[in-house]
Amino acid sequence: MLRRSFFNLGATPKLHYPVLSRTEAKDIREIPLPEKAVLLYRGSAALALKAGDKVRTGQKLGSGEDILVSPVTGTVTEISPYKGTYGRSFTAISVKVESPDVWDEEFAKICKEGNLETLGPYLSALPGKPDISRILKADPAVHTVVIPVLDKDILISTSQYLLHRRTDEVRGGIEHLRRMAGSARIVIAVPAELASVAEKTGAEVKVVKPVFPNAHPSILAREIVRKKKGLGEDGVAFLSLEAVIGLNALFGSGEFPVDKVFTVIGKDHSPFHVRARVGTPVKDVLEALGIRTGHGDRLISGGPMSGEAIYWEETPVLADTDGILVQGKDQIQQWSDTHCINCGECVRACPSRVQVNMLIRFLENGLYQEAADLYDLMNCIECGLCGYVCTARIPLFQYIMLGKHECERKKAAEVANG
Repeated sequence: MLRRSFFNLGATPKLHYPVLSRTEAKDIREIPLPEKAVLLYRGSAALALKAGDKVRTGQKLGSGEDILVSPVTGTVTEISPYKGTYGRSFTAISVKVESPDVWDEEFAKICKEGNLETLGPYLSALPGKPDISRILKADPAVHTVVIPVLDKDILISTSQYLLHRRTDEVRGGIEHLRRMAGSARIVIAVPAELASVAEKTGAEVKVVKPVFPNAHPSILAREIVRKKKGLGEDGVAFLSLEAVIGLNALFGSGEFPVDKVFTVIGKDHSPFHVRARVGTPVKDVLEALGIRTGHGDRLISGGPMSGEAIYWEETPVLADTDGILVQGKDQIQQWSDTHCINCGECVRACPSRVQVNMLIRFLENGLYQEAADLYDLMNCIECGLCGYVCTARIPLFQYIMLGKHECERKKAAEVANG
């Protein structure tokens, strides 16, 4: 049963994404190749690796759909279990990095053949983590591919930087994407200030207001397909701008991209656009930028609205790292353990019209499935606005993410047990 609130008056806070001009898209900061890279593998298949093994750049590690492609050449020094946020399990592979890169011969062969069936796993491991299988194998077929230029969270401007500085590579990637996607529309969603740049990519341009969370996939999907009769949101796929650039590198020059571009926001809120090798520990990035952290400071992977705290200084730059936020201890908003005071601010702010004030009562008591069944837990788009406006300072977003994780874990266990 779904219970919708009658009190959603469209009072979403007017938080704006930064809109980057070309002059503000300054030269990128290059992070040196690390002495040690840390690779996180989440696949279910066992890794045929052990300490002392050599790995090559572009080498496929693991098997199945959820593979890991080594971004470095070097020697494996340690393989150990690693727990991420909300108990997500990974295998951490530490590699002593060697230079120059020695490229994997198998990847070069597969890339030269250009067979999408064998290239598929590599495509899904590109920086930006594109869901290529969604485009190639969706049933019903994808009718629209959307490329957002506004990033998921506020303060982050990674995609805008890439649009300004690597327009030609975006255009090349879109040409390859068009061949993969067949008759599907290729739409690039940008704020009005960047429309003229986006037009150079050859994609259909859709102008969106730079108001958070307008760049969220579910909101963009409704906005883009609502005027097209016969089209539903189920036929919409999303690719990051960096993934599109990766397609250009893979099909254009036969190279697997091993660097990640992202935005680092310092304690003074100044942004840096950074390029680092995937697997570079976050501490190496901060040291290269001259950013110092002390006791009580906080690091967040992502942005302030929906980012996840970083608890380990060796946490690596991943293929989907778009931002790192550094907060001084005096900048951190403290959460409260009080109960909901039923002010309704979260309900008014929610773009999905979830009745968050009722949802939290179930979540804080561990009734996750009931929260999903009765109060739309799984309908949350994870924007973080509810926690932002919460008068009682309850960590609503964290409760919701934990609830979703527990529901998904329960579902996976039920499937495994038949």
